[in-house]
Parts: sequence; structure tokens; C-alpha cells
Amino acid sequence: MKTFTGILSYFLWTAIFAALWTYVNFGQLSVPQTLSNLANINVISSKILLSFGLWVMLPSIILSFAPGKLQLIFIPIGLAFFFFEFNIIKYFLNQNVYNTLYEDEFVTINKHEISHPENAHNLVVIYVESLEKQYGDSKYNREILTPFIQAQKDKEISFEGYYQLPATKYTLAGILASQCALKNNSDFKNTISTPDFYPQLACIPDILAQNGYTNYFFKSANLEFANTIFYAKQHSFQVMKGYPQWKAENPDNTNIQGNSWGVRDSFLYEQIKNTILQAEAKHKPYAIFAITVDTHGEADFLDPLCQPAAVNSQNIVKCADTLLKNFIEWCQTQPFYKQLTIVILGDHTAHGINNPIYIKQPQNRQIENIIFNSVKKDKIAHQWTTFDVAPTIMEAIGYTMPAMGLGRSLFANEPTLYEKYGKKLNILLEQQSHFLDHATSDKTLTKYVNKRFLKIKKNHLYQGENELMPLKEFSYQADFSLGYLWLRNLNLEIDSSQEATLEIDAIAIHNNKDRVFNVYANDEKIGQMIFEKDKNENKTFYITIPRHIMQHKKITLDFINNDIQHWSMHLLGIGIRKLTIR
Repeated sequence: MKTFTGILSYFLWTAIFAALWTYVNFGQLSVPQTLSNLANINVISSKILLSFGLWVMLPSIILSFAPGKLQLIFIPIGLAFFFFEFNIIKYFLNQNVYNTLYEDEFVTINKHEISHPENAHNLVVIYVESLEKQYGDSKYNREILTPFIQAQKDKEISFEGYYQLPATKYTLAGILASQCALKNNSDFKNTISTPDFYPQLACIPDILAQNGYTNYFFKSANLEFANTIFYAKQHSFQVMKGYPQWKAENPDNTNIQGNSWGVRDSFLYEQIKNTILQAEAKHKPYAIFAITVDTHGEADFLDPLCQPAAVNSQNIVKCADTLLKNFIEWCQTQPFYKQLTIVILGDHTAHGINNPIYIKQPQNRQIENIIFNSVKKDKIAHQWTTFDVAPTIMEAIGYTMPAMGLGRSLFANEPTLYEKYGKKLNILLEQQSHFLDHATSDKTLTKYVNKRFLKIKKNHLYQGENELMPLKEFSYQADFSLGYLWLRNLNLEIDSSQEATLEIDAIAIHNNKDRVFNVYANDEKIGQMIFEKDKNENKTFYITIPRHIMQHKKITLDFINNDIQHWSMHLLGIGIRKLTIR
């Protein structure tokens, strides 16, 4: 009993110190943000892990041996702060509260109906980590920290009036909001299974890919952190690179490492330059989205190009401005610049309630933003949020898109949602949406660019109990466990146009009620697989793929659970022990 009490005490103190440590380093967090950061925590910065060990794990061990009376006093107070720090009560209270924000305001873009304008530009979007607009105001600092950016604002497009929604105050959420005009809806289900970033809803890269663009996603840090890689894969990025890829491509290059999060910004800019030159040589449209990391808030790395200045937060910001200046001026001297739009954007404001870079704290900290060489020139004054960036970028490169998702173009007259709802928008975004529930369970979930197809000759495929593993790479969501291949979908390329039959030996788990999996081939329903309540046993199903579908040659089979509330780890799939196609 004493051992159990000690272990319980340790975990309680860990929760309390974790909340305190998080508050000091990152400010108040939401549950979705916390879950996004915990996903793939193994790729987090070593310095952050060391700090967590020293300020959370170590004092928790010490205090778990403290006198019982002391613990009875401080643990309840600490746990109250834990619930406050992560907004846990608010999160769970909102789990069963639904509103119609998406039904009323979400503008769905059909990427197949958007035509490429003749004058459309190529695109480079650079998210400068935590870059704030007030860095360029000497009222809050001893000097202007971003002189190059400030000098451009009389010549280029920059918007005032930004309000940072709590739902968009971390990198992944900022990316999803600024490219899709959509909130990151991370929850516990998304943390333990393959994350779903609504691939059936069109984002900027989806629209551009449909119109012939090659999309590049470059990140200084690890793409796996916060499951960013899944967003990139689900939204039409053909080339994706992060910290491990940069290191693998440059094993002997010592001029790569930046701070403990990833590669230095100067290296990233060189990769962007090289990619632009390669893309220009192909004479095809392209879009590059890149995320820097030097300004992540750890004052431990100043690029050698900016030395011998002292290594501190202010000089790191000034260096970021200098590196950006070098990159922009290089672009402006190139013959292709007249057909290139460059967007510079803070992904979010710096973490924490107060930003230590400032001498005087601004009341409303804003992300920096500037658009170079915009096709549209006439900006309109708005109160806006990160959602409004997405349609604004599309219009800046020459498309007509006054509204997209929850965003409204800042070149258009239509009021933004923040202008319409004010801070009530925060509350609406924290609540649930039947629109998003339907989007998660929609049968078009697997419509991705660059799917891999398994080639089948003479209409014949046999995969038995010991031969299923190779199928994983031809399915978006697949897991080999419990002796079965758990599939969400399967992509096949069949060399025959004759009718074919699927023979599937399968099982479903957690059958506390009848489970029905609808089977689709290229989005057309071709059959059902029904598993009876409380019967966790294999069943064999025979399902016909009609001839008119076979004529497409490339076929995506979807196995879709009709119960979107089903919570198991195999939420979206069935376990297959044997699969035959003939």
C-alpha cells in the first residue's frame, strides 16, 4: 500500500510540475495543442527534454517523499492549476456541445472546379517561427529588430488588425488555418490512430496540385513532430523534407545544425533557392511552403552569418530579418521574380503570456505578415485571424477566391468571421461540429494525390495469413497486429477490365453491437461486411467489383465503418487474415 501511495504521489506531482513548466515556457495550452505536441514526442528537442527532466521529473521524485500533510495541502492546489493550464474542464464540457458555425460559414472549395488563371504566379510561403509585427516597432524595443521588413511595407502588402485565436497559437494549427482556413481538431482518437487532417477538404496545395503545381513542404525541424507529416501527405505535397532528410542529404556538412530543434535558417534558405532554380528549369508552376526555427524562443543559436553579435533573443530576431533580406533580394534579382509571389508570415505569436524580447509588452501582439509581388494590390482594412490568410494567399497569386473555409480574403469586402462574431468565435471553435464529424467519416477520406497502387496481373491476387504485410504500403491507414492486417483502404492497379470477385476472410473487434463496413470501389458502394454483435470471429465475404469499375484499371477499395463513435484503435478498419481477388 505504501508503494502504491508513493507511485500515486509521484504521478500527481509530475502532473503539477508539468503544468507549471508548460505555463512558464509556453503559456496556457489547450487540449488539442497539448495532444499535438505529445504526438511523436520522441522527436522533440533534446534541450526541451532535458529541461523537462530537471524541472519536472526531479522535483516530482523529491516531493513524492514529502510528509503526508504537506502533500495534502499542496497537491489539490497544484491539480487545480493543472486543470487550468490545459483548459481540461472547458474541453470536456464542450465535447457534447454542438453549434452550426461550419454549416453557416464554411465555404467548401471544389478543387476540380478551380481553373488556373493565365497570370497566376508561382508561390513561396515562409513561416518565420514566432515572428511578431511589433518587433519592428521601437516603442516596444530599444531598436527596430526587423528593419528590412519594415522598410518594405511602403512598397509591398502588409495587413494590420490581426487577432490570434487560441485555436491557432501553435505551429501546426497555424499551418492548417493559413493553408486550409480550418481548425486543427486534434483529439485523443487522433493521437492513438493515424491523424486525420480532412484530406477531402481542399487546402491551398490541393487546389494548386489540381492546376499543375508541384508542391514542396520544407521544415527546419522534424516533420514527424506534432504529426505534421500526415498533414503534408494528406494535402497534395509531392516533396516533403524535414530535419532527418536534410541531415541524410548532407552527412558531411557541418553548416547545417541550428538550435536544438533543427537546421539553421540560412541552410533552409539555400535549399529554397536551389529548389526554385530546379523548378524554374522545368517550366512548370510550383509552390514552396517552408518553416524556419532559429527564432523558436531558445536564445542558444545565432547564425554565423550574423556574428560576432552577442547571442541573445534580440540579435536572433535581427539575424532572421537579415537572412530574410538576403533571400528576398536574391529573388528580386532573378529573371523569374516577376512571376513569383513571396509570403512572409509568423506562424503564431511567441509562446507565453509575456514575450521576454520586449522591453514594453504590446497589448495585442500580432504575427508579422508581408506579401511581395502580389497580383492583387488593393488591400482592405479588416480585423482578421489566421483563417483569413488562406484565401488572401490565393488571391495574391492571381486566383479569384474571396472566401475559403472559415477564411475571407483581405482583398475582399466581405467581413471576416472575427468581424462578424468577435471573441465569441473562440467559444464556437472550442465546441463540436456535425460538419466535421461527417467530414471525418466521409467516404472520400482516401482521395489523396500520389497514392501508391499494387499492380495485379491477370486479375489474380492471393494474400494469405503470412503474406499480408506487403499490402501495408498500398493503404493509407494500415496496421499489422493481432495476427491480422487492419486496413482502412487498399489501392490496386488491375490489368483486366473483366468483372472480379473479392474473397475476404476478416474480423472486427469490440462488437458490442452489429458492425457494418460498407465496401466502396472508387467511391461507388459495391457491398457490405456485417459483423454480428458479440461475435469476434472470422467471417468470409464475397464481393463483386463490377466491370464498369474494373475498366478504370486503378481502383481504391474503402472499408468504412458506419459507426463514427466507435472508439477502438481500429476505428476505421477491419482485420484481414486472407484476401483473394480473381
